[in-house]
Amino acid sequence: MNIQEFYNKLSNQIPTSLAMSWDNVGLLIGDGQQELNKILITLDVTPNAVEKAITEKCNLIVSHHPIIFGKINKINNPLFLKLIRHNIDVISMHTNLDVVAKGVNKVLAEKIGLNNIRFLSNESGNKVYWGKIFVPKWECEDLIKAITEAGAGVYENYSNCVIETQVIGTFKPQLSSKPFKGTIGKVEQVDEIELQFRVDFTKKNDVVAAIHKAHPYETPVYHFYEIDDNNTNYGLGMLGELKDEMMLEDFAKHVKEKLGAEFVKLWTAGKDNTPIKTVSVCGGSGSSLLGKATRLSDVMVTGDVTYHTMLDSSLPIIDAGHFFTENLIVACLADLFTYWDIDNCVLYPCEHEIKHQKIIF
Repeated sequence: MNIQEFYNKLSNQIPTSLAMSWDNVGLLIGDGQQELNKILITLDVTPNAVEKAITEKCNLIVSHHPIIFGKINKINNPLFLKLIRHNIDVISMHTNLDVVAKGVNKVLAEKIGLNNIRFLSNESGNKVYWGKIFVPKWECEDLIKAITEAGAGVYENYSNCVIETQVIGTFKPQLSSKPFKGTIGKVEQVDEIELQFRVDFTKKNDVVAAIHKAHPYETPVYHFYEIDDNNTNYGLGMLGELKDEMMLEDFAKHVKEKLGAEFVKLWTAGKDNTPIKTVSVCGGSGSSLLGKATRLSDVMVTGDVTYHTMLDSSLPIIDAGHFFTENLIVACLADLFTYWDIDNCVLYPCEHEIKHQKIIF
């Protein structure tokens, strides 16, 4: 496949529309038209990561953190120029990879041994629509099958969630029409079913295509309304329980060991002797979720927590660092690509980059 085809496949699993409005994700460098040769998977697109891609003859880098984030006025960044000269495309999957069910936070929660894992917050960049469509009674079953297979009617752990209401449809075919039923110029009435359902923004176009393919009418009547509703299929952070309670400091040591971190910072919030059972996690920088974590858990595991955030928190916090709470996703992406029969992947060990940060005792 070429890189664009690979990107389309990846976007189907991790839609770019799930990214937060302030984020920048997708195929950020390259046009995707060259044949996919070898992939370098990394947390960050650093100069060393680019050199590794060149050495390994990779023509695609897949990163978690976007290589382009702010506004660009000139293309003179040596890193960008090197990528372009060597025909290396870059795909970045950032907050969209955070909010999917099997994304960064799920991997982090599993790594530290949590069970009954669920979203901490239903925030995402995704929109939710309420759909309505009218269909003849005798065609209802086939249309429901078509739209639900396209992704309509999914709510948490349930699919095929569709409301059916019996109605009478009235219409008059005009001269240029080709009516499924009725006579041109004559008012007709049909026993119809009004179908109502939820649909994610990521699936809306697929559902519309399914309607036009399966609906018997020349002009199907349907509407979609954006609704102010968190989509429970996606979210930031994860919440889960340990199999057995642990004391706070023992749990902090457990996190350090499981993540392979050189050290973690523990804010006890004065609860040194508190047993830990329910844990909230957010890879990278999760301070924005601290309010919900405080209400729902005994401790939070995240990174990049500032001094004042810790000082003000009544919840114990384990700061394991931005890198160690997110780098786990690199191997998981490699597993996903292997599942797609794409075996030519190189994992770039970004910990080499953070080794430049010396721990002085």
